[in-house]
Amino acid sequence: MSRRSSISLASFSPEENVTLHTGNLLSSSIKPLYIKAALRKKFKNEELAHVLKEFTKSSGNFDCIQLGYQPKFSLPNELTSISLKLFLSPSANPSIIKHAIDQFSETISPTLPNSGKINIFLLSFPKVPKQSPCCPEDEGLEIEESENIDVKKFVEATKEEMIKSRISHWGVADVDLEKWKEIEDMAKGDLTPSIASQNYYTSNCSPDVRFVEYCDEQDILLLSHTDKSPYISTSQLNSLSEDKFERVDAVLRYNIIAKTRAVTLAKGYLIFGKAS
Repeated sequence: MSRRSSISLASFSPEENVTLHTGNLLSSSIKPLYIKAALRKKFKNEELAHVLKEFTKSSGNFDCIQLGYQPKFSLPNELTSISLKLFLSPSANPSIIKHAIDQFSETISPTLPNSGKINIFLLSFPKVPKQSPCCPEDEGLEIEESENIDVKKFVEATKEEMIKSRISHWGVADVDLEKWKEIEDMAKGDLTPSIASQNYYTSNCSPDVRFVEYCDEQDILLLSHTDKSPYISTSQLNSLSEDKFERVDAVLRYNIIAKTRAVTLAKGYLIFGKAS
């Protein structure tokens, strides 16, 4: 795995950590393939797995993605809306939030007008599987806290980016009402999350009526999604390439939309991890 494109986390060794960037998938030659792949499965994760498989098919490793790390696309000069969703693994460090936003800004934002602020930033924590799921793929709503996953520290790291005016609105995916209120208490004041994202499409479970009512009363934007966490596992990534990862810390998905036309201009992924 090429070291010249390695990116360091705040507290990690730059020789061990690496960032993979797919580039703008809307301008990719594999676009028809990854769209079909996403439609075949009910989870959107299939999209990234298929993209990585296609990228590595010819070379057998991830160099083609790493060497294409700098942006290769230009966008029209118009107002844009930027949405980011960060899928965390149990090994993720709170510093990954600043790191992910930095890398997105450095590789994408210079090509965008009026892009000093991210409109939507969502956190997706690793989850503890349910004991009696509604369906086999139901991962549950309880956050899998670990030595690294201290929710309060991740909230504080997100607040720092809010204070710097890098994020307009932030939220959390797939938590129950009790955990949501805990996160609100952690954030406090004007920096509390204002967006909730729940997976209601791939489960037979009905939406939590109390949560829906709370979002309505508190003017919280409630979104639905078809994502699964972790977005891609270390074993999945290693099965696609001769390059090997010791771990995947996080996956950042970005979408850039033209505000006046409601047209998607760019979408892609950045994968943060440690090379073996």
